[in-house]
Amino acid sequence: MKYSNFLLLIYRKYNDPTDIYFTRKELSVNSIEEHYINDISFLCLPQNYPNPFNPQTKISYSLNRSGSTTLKILNIKGQLVKTLVNEYCSPGEYTVAWDGTDKKNKPVASGVYYYRLQVNDRVKTKSLTVVK
Repeated sequence: MKYSNFLLLIYRKYNDPTDIYFTRKELSVNSIEEHYINDISFLCLPQNYPNPFNPQTKISYSLNRSGSTTLKILNIKGQLVKTLVNEYCSPGEYTVAWDGTDKKNKPVASGVYYYRLQVNDRVKTKSLTVVK
């Protein structure tokens, strides 16, 4: 007989005390493996720099596994402002610049926005501030 369970990891990185991360893994009782522990650091999304910014900011991220990757800018309502990355990425470190424009390349209003990194089924989100 096989039992199904899940492992819920809630953690905070030592160098990023402002964010709390959640990861849920489906697993069978007898199959806890080392890769579940290593999965915690699957992707890293530091704070953009500079923040607040005008006219441009840089968003960096790193992956320790390959995956289908999107990096999107969202407004405070969660609506898509612009897609900065939409591609398959290999393990490594990446930096993308955002010039404060929307998908029509028009300048966005001053305010708080979110940048959301999704790699396969993993998602991390942080906020940034545009000033004019």
